[in-house]
Amino acid sequence: MSIENTRYHTVTEGENSRRLDSVVGVLWEDISRTYVKKLILSGQVQIQSKIVKEPKKLVEKGQKIIITVPIPVPIQMLSQDIPLDIIYEDQHILVINKPAGLVVHPAVGNLDGTLVNALLHYCKGQLSGISGKERPGIVHRLDKGTSGLMVVAKTNEAHLKLAEQFSDRTLSRTYIALVHTLVNPASGIIVENIGRNTQNRQKMTVVRHGGKPAITHYNVKQLFFNQQATLLECKLETGRTHQIRVHMTHKGWPLVGDTTYGRQRPGRLVDKTLKEINWPENRQALHACKLSLKHPISGNIMIFEAPMPKEIETLIKYLKA
Repeated sequence: MSIENTRYHTVTEGENSRRLDSVVGVLWEDISRTYVKKLILSGQVQIQSKIVKEPKKLVEKGQKIIITVPIPVPIQMLSQDIPLDIIYEDQHILVINKPAGLVVHPAVGNLDGTLVNALLHYCKGQLSGISGKERPGIVHRLDKGTSGLMVVAKTNEAHLKLAEQFSDRTLSRTYIALVHTLVNPASGIIVENIGRNTQNRQKMTVVRHGGKPAITHYNVKQLFFNQQATLLECKLETGRTHQIRVHMTHKGWPLVGDTTYGRQRPGRLVDKTLKEINWPENRQALHACKLSLKHPISGNIMIFEAPMPKEIETLIKYLKA
C-alpha cells in the first residue's frame, strides 16, 4: 500500500452532512476504521485549517479537509540473532510460537533481547511501521510470562487489515490456562471492565467505573489434585492488557505461577509441585494455543495451533500423579 504523507480533499455535495471519519475513510479504502479514528483523535485531520478531533463531526459541502499520515520513523534498533519458532510465513505475515520469558518489544528494563530484535534480524527489517519504530510488525502482544501464538505484520497493508480484525473481533484467540482451586460453574462468560490499578500502576484490575470492556469465555477441561487446580480453555472476545490473568484473579481463580496477580502459598500442594519441578520464575501457566484469522491479503481463513509447552505438560503430568 502506498500512502502519501498529506492529502487534501474538498467535501462534495454527496458528502454533505456525513461524518468526518466516514469521509476520510473513503479517501484510502484500504485503511481501517480504527486507524482513521486514531488519525483524527491524534490531531492529524484539519477542517478549514483547524484541527478537529471529533470522528463523528458532520462535514459540510465545500469544506477543505487536510489529512496527514505520519511516515514511520526509520527503524534504528538492534538486530539480534535470536531463535524463532516459526509456524507460518509468507510475504505479508509471520506466525510464531513465542516462548515464555521472551519480551515482545523493547521498553525500560528490556532494551534488547526481545521478539522485535529477533524479528529485525530474521526479516531483515522488512516489517510494518504502523506501531512505530519501537514495535515494528507488532499487531498484538503476549505477556513475557505467557507462551503461544502471535501474528506479525510484514507490511503496513497487512498490519492495518489485521488490526481491523482485532477491532471487529473476527480474529479468534484460544488459550489454555491452569488456575488454582475449583472453577464453578464449569463454563461461562466473564464480562468485567478492566483498568489501571490506582494502587500499583504496573498492574491492571477489574473496575466498576471507567476502564475498557473486557469479555472472556471459559470452559473447564480437567480437574486436578482433589479440585485444587483446574485446566481451562479460554477464548478472548476482547484483548485487554493481562485480561485472562485479571479476570481469573477477580473470580478467585488465580493462574498457577502468576506472581503478579496470584498469592503464593508455600503449603499449598500446587505450589509445592512448582518447586519440585523447578517451575520457571515469573511464568504463569498460560499458553495461546490456537489462532484463527482471515489472511489480510488473500482473505483465506487460516487456523494455527501450537502444542502445549514442555513445562506445562510436565506440571500437568505431576498434578495427575
